[in-house]
Amino acid sequence: MRRSIIQPGNAPNYYRSLWMDGNCRPMERLARDHLEKITPSGVIWWNALAIHFKNISGQGYPYFQAMRNLKMPIVVIGPAHLRNIGKAGCFDYHGFVEVPAKNAYFARDRIIEEALSFPEPCLYSVHAGPPSPILDWILWKERGDTCIILDLGSILDGYCHPKFGGPGGGRLTRKFWKKRATREILRRNLTGK
Repeated sequence: MRRSIIQPGNAPNYYRSLWMDGNCRPMERLARDHLEKITPSGVIWWNALAIHFKNISGQGYPYFQAMRNLKMPIVVIGPAHLRNIGKAGCFDYHGFVEVPAKNAYFARDRIIEEALSFPEPCLYSVHAGPPSPILDWILWKERGDTCIILDLGSILDGYCHPKFGGPGGGRLTRKFWKKRATREILRRNLTGK
């Protein structure tokens, strides 16, 4: 499993992400120095940390508004509690693929099969924990030309949690959700006010 995360495949136009240093800052100098050499034409790099930083600062409304207004179906791939993201006011989705809380890596074939059963084009919103990079790679390999694959980790967990007025479920696994998140921050993210 470790090797498939570090070296996800031999495709010349697949790059999982920018590697992070120990302080979770993008290694922008490395990217600037080497990006042109390693990136084939047509591949666009996005840094998803921008969405995380906006979320923790209460400025995440543009993300939620974009998801709500998206013109293609959204398929959420994540733990059972994320079925409540619509009730929590985040956004509605068209399909859901449940990822087990334990041993999710061993359910990858079922997860991929269910995910691929949805018609394309669609947006896959992946929140599957440690197996996410592997699922992202397989989905990209199968549907990278027609679908969007968005992996934002645990960004939605707190919205479902009762601590923040959510409809229930979820685990607060990140420091932000345990120590810094407030109902006010989440409300600003969801409403823009």
